[in-house]
Amino acid sequence: MLLKWIIHWGEESGDKAFRSILDQVDRQVRTDFLLMVGDQIYADDLSNIDPDDRLDEFLKRYRTALSQPFIRKLMGRIPTYMILDDHEIKDAWTMDMRPGRETLYAAAMSAYQSYQVIHGPAFVPEGPDDVSRTPTRYISSPFFFPGPRQGQEARFDLAATIANPPHDFRIAAHGPIRGDDNFTRVSLDRGATTMKVELFDRKGGLLETADLPL
Repeated sequence: MLLKWIIHWGEESGDKAFRSILDQVDRQVRTDFLLMVGDQIYADDLSNIDPDDRLDEFLKRYRTALSQPFIRKLMGRIPTYMILDDHEIKDAWTMDMRPGRETLYAAAMSAYQSYQVIHGPAFVPEGPDDVSRTPTRYISSPFFFPGPRQGQEARFDLAATIANPPHDFRIAAHGPIRGDDNFTRVSLDRGATTMKVELFDRKGGLLETADLPL
């Protein structure tokens, strides 16, 4: 319990990072939106001692993280969109449903949907009875569109894709709309001019590799 209290205190002290963004907003610096790209909570910070594995524990993490004064004020003033990474569930998580993981995954995703997904563009109704909550709504959102699949980059025309956009900006996500069982590993040596990216299946088998120029 003491260790968890210390961790939560660390989350609260981390709220100070959002104060600089608030200062920027107060100085009338144009700030269109806040994009938070994952690890909004660290549910597995005590993974070897007492990790979060129940819904009430995940919900408490979000309440602690998102009710801090600076981030709460910032999110109340600036449009915010959040996506998850791995620590919202567990370090380097996959959808591997081996016995014992089903409850953890379900609890983590339920909390994620409650605190991060619920406000996203897929939930903006287009009519009085439109409450659709499918990935298709993300794809058809004016702010989001799917990027090229791996190996199709040469045939992907970004300029044509966003020709005459109805808004000032769009967000292109080069990643899956839904989570899958594959995972990636990135290797970068000191002084390297390329970054090695490897794609593995759920059992650790190498599926594909690529060297990306830096």
